[in-house]
Amino acid sequence: MKFTPAKPSLHGETLDSLGTRLAEAGEPAYRARQILDWLYKKRATRWDQMTNLSRPLRAWLADAFELEPHRPRARPPVGGRDGTSCCLNCATIR
Repeated sequence: MKFTPAKPSLHGETLDSLGTRLAEAGEPAYRARQILDWLYKKRATRWDQMTNLSRPLRAWLADAFELEPHRPRARPPVGGRDGTSCCLNCATIR
């Protein structure tokens, strides 16, 4: 089964793809560069840090995208018969 997130990560957008999405929402294309500057140069971790964007635009971004990149979920450690535990990324020694 393939994981499909509810909202795409903003980290997956290019300048062109974000510009297109913004244009469809009625925003000027230059906003894409501002947003990606916040993401990659200024390392914004919250929408409210993007102070040169309007509040309605930040609200639209929050509804349309996840700000954090999608990361795989860690599975709980698997316990061995000898009391040790190993995560699924560890090599199993038998």
